[in-house]
Order: sequence, then structure tokens, then C-alpha cells
Amino acid sequence: MAIELIKESFKVEESRGSSEVQALVETEAYLSPRDIGRILWVQGKVEILNSKLVKDKLIISGTTRFNILYNSLDELNNTRIHVQETAKEFREELEILGVDENMAAKVKSKIEYIEYNLDESKLQLIALVNLSGQVEEYKSVEAIKEINSIDGLEILKETINYKEVFSRGISHANVNETINLGDDYPEIEEVIKFSTKTKEVESMVADDRIITSGQVMVNLIYYGGQRINSYKTILPFNHFIEMPGATNELDKEVEYEIAEGNYEIMGNELGERKILNLDIRVKVTGKAFQDKTRKLIIDAYSTIEELSIESEELIIKENLQDINQIEDINVSIKEIDAMDVLEVGGYASILGKSIVENGIEIDGVLSLNVEYIDRISEEIMSYKMDYPFNSIIYEDVDPMVMVEIESSMGNVDYFIKKDSLDIDLKIQLRANLSKNRRIYTIKEIQETERLIDKSNAPSIIIYIVQRGDTLWDIAKRYNSTKEDICISNNLDSQDLNPGDKIIIEKKIEEIAL
Repeated sequence: MAIELIKESFKVEESRGSSEVQALVETEAYLSPRDIGRILWVQGKVEILNSKLVKDKLIISGTTRFNILYNSLDELNNTRIHVQETAKEFREELEILGVDENMAAKVKSKIEYIEYNLDESKLQLIALVNLSGQVEEYKSVEAIKEINSIDGLEILKETINYKEVFSRGISHANVNETINLGDDYPEIEEVIKFSTKTKEVESMVADDRIITSGQVMVNLIYYGGQRINSYKTILPFNHFIEMPGATNELDKEVEYEIAEGNYEIMGNELGERKILNLDIRVKVTGKAFQDKTRKLIIDAYSTIEELSIESEELIIKENLQDINQIEDINVSIKEIDAMDVLEVGGYASILGKSIVENGIEIDGVLSLNVEYIDRISEEIMSYKMDYPFNSIIYEDVDPMVMVEIESSMGNVDYFIKKDSLDIDLKIQLRANLSKNRRIYTIKEIQETERLIDKSNAPSIIIYIVQRGDTLWDIAKRYNSTKEDICISNNLDSQDLNPGDKIIIEKKIEEIAL
């Protein structure tokens, strides 16, 4: 009877590489009026407009937007606040060998620092932008599930743990809201800064879609009523990503990114500029997957006849564990004596990671930006600081695994005190433990009808186990089976030690062949 192979396909996720680059973005802005007093702040943000994979490269295009706040004196010697924005496009290439246009890239960006120099009315701006890219391949693999046995066939299986990706999808959530500032806030004379950030509240996989609930946190800093004001609000939204065939048995990963944020200021029924029309577009990326265990046939032989075997190399990202941990950070800034806090922002960066005593030690730095109104001068001030942190995730970790760490800044609370500002915040750490398994699976098996000649083989062979030998290797080498060797040597387990003497007997029925 001919060999019958039963095959099946499954999807795997494979990490193909990562890289990062630092881009120096330079531009200039001309400020007016000419009698500029003081630069209050220069802030920036990065917008990734496009990322494209080509052979061995990830090409990233984007824009760095600068928000400039400064003051001047008018004809009556009164201080006036001015805001100006400018932007500069950039394009960078990250070399990642082995990638191509059929793979998927995840791009992250952050501004490391901004330098500026004012020469009369010309402001020269330099931003150092850190760009990183992680490339993954989602491919369908065909493997042999079962082999309809023929006489004398021995097969070896190996178990893998992997993340089977069912589907990926990208769509956009439109968050539209009309807000009335009310009686507690003066009307808007000039917008100083409009900023948004997102937060995932809850996500789930349902039939044919991923359903996600999130929030857009809005902060409007503006001049009105002869003072600087900060208006904060939270806009909830619900959204779904179409994924035909998805079920609630699958797990999910969801990421948000502000793709566009627009606002329009209008007058209320009294003609006061207190109505804010918001139009925010959130890019939502979702992935539905399932952690699975699968046995693959990696080797086979026959004790009776020679077989023609075609093998295929697979490199599979084997997902071992996902760990989430929250680190509480408490900072007291003595240098700040604030009347009001306009905004607390920043980001957490991972500087290094190592495995110590079966745990993961993480060294990072929290970069904080605080915009506030000074209690004494009543002027807008900007304060920046780097706060190092150390965290240890105590888990049973193999030193040989790959550890990927992602960090983000969570909820922020602040408390204004006399001569200080206390900040309590949470850093969310996500650790993914994995390893790339390089295995050779059998792609095809064919019979050759060439019988193995054992007529001249000795009836008993005594073999001395060498370092690295397995029972499978020995059985295959001498056309025997693991079961027969265990019986001949009264072995209760298949564990072997170098120097052990193994008896290999030739079976009577094999001699007849």
C-alpha cells in the first residue's frame, strides 16, 4: 500500500527583524512681532504619514510638527501671548535584511529632544526624532498531520507552541463631539495648544469582528479672560474592525493612534466663543489570534525499505508567555511652584533588559514634560526632567528566550502643593517571551521499493552512547525501533547518558526479509 499523507495548513507569526534610526529634523520659523520677549516653550510631535517595506528596507515618511509659544510687549507695555506652528517633513530608511513588501511593519516614533536658537525674529529648530520598526511575517505553512502507516514505518514528532494569527485589520473610528465650555471658563481668544491621546478601555472578539471601546483624552490650552486656561475632557467611543469568520474563542491585540485631530471654535447663543466642535480620527489596528500547540512530524524512516524524504526548514516564532505589569511612579518636583498645571505629558523608554535569577530586570527612563503657570510671576513655564526607574518581573524565565518589552505611560494624577508639585503615574510594561524555533519538517515521503538488506548484519550489536545521542538517533541508525531497544535493555525511560552500553538485537522476522 502506497504512503498516504494527510496535510493541513496553519498560519504562523515570524519576527523577521527590527531596526531603529535617529533622524535630525531641522527647520526655521519667522516670528512676529519683532519685539519678542521670551520663548515660553517649543514642543513637537511626530506624525507617521506612511511606512513601506521593500527588499531589505523599511521606508518611513512623516512630519515633525512644532508648537511655539512666546510673548511680547505691545504699545502699552502689556505682555501678549503668541502661538505659532510650523512643520518639517522627513524620510528615513531602516535596513532590515530579509524583509519584503509582503510582510507587516510596526513603526514607533518619539522626539528625544528639541533645540532652538532665536536670532532676532528667526527661530532655528532642531529635533532629534527616534524611529523604530519591527517587521513580522504572517505566512501559511503546510505540514503533514498524519501518515497512513505502512509496515515498518517510524515517525518522530516535535511539539511547538505558537501564535496562530487568524486575521489582521485596520480601520478608522471617527469621534465627533460638540462641547460647550460653560460658565466656569472664559471665552476663547486664542488657542495655544490642542492635544489628544487615546486609551483602550475594553476590547473583545465577537462573531466576524473585533469590538473595542476606548477614550480620547482632549486638552485645550487657550488664552481668554486675560489669563491662560486649560480645559480637559474625555470622549468615549466604540468601534469595530470587520474580521469575517472570527469567533469569541480568539484572543486579540488592539492599538490606537490619532490619525487626525481637528477643532472649530464657534459662538454660543450669547455670541461667546465657547463652543468647540471636535472631529478626531483614530486609526485602530486589530489582530485576532489564538495560542496553539501543535505536533509536527520532523523525521521518519522505515525498518524494511528505504524511503525518499523531502524536508523543509521552518523558522517559527514560538510564543512562550505574555506578561503585563504596572509600575507605580511617584515624583515630587521641588522646582515647581504652580498656580495651575496646564499639562503633564511624556513617555517611558526602555534602556536595557536582562534576565537575572529567573526574572526580567528592566531599566528605563521616564521623560516628563510639565507646563504650568508660575505662582509668583503668573507666567507660563515649562519644566522637563528624566526620571530613571527599575522594575523586575519575577517569572520563571529561560535565559535563552527572546524578551520584547513595550512601555507606555498610563494614568497621571498631580497634586499642587506649596513650593512643589507631586505627580503620581503608572507605567504599563508588557513583556513578550518567545523564541525562534528552527526545525525541519517532512514535506514529502515516497516509497522506493528498495528493501533494506540485513542478511549480513550481526544478531547483536553493543553500542556505546555518545554525547548528544538520542534513542531515536540510535534506532534509526541501526534500522531498529525505540520500543525494541527499550525491551532489549529493560529501559523504563528513553533517557541516555554518555558511556551507556546499549544492546541492539536483530529481530527474527527482519532476518527473513
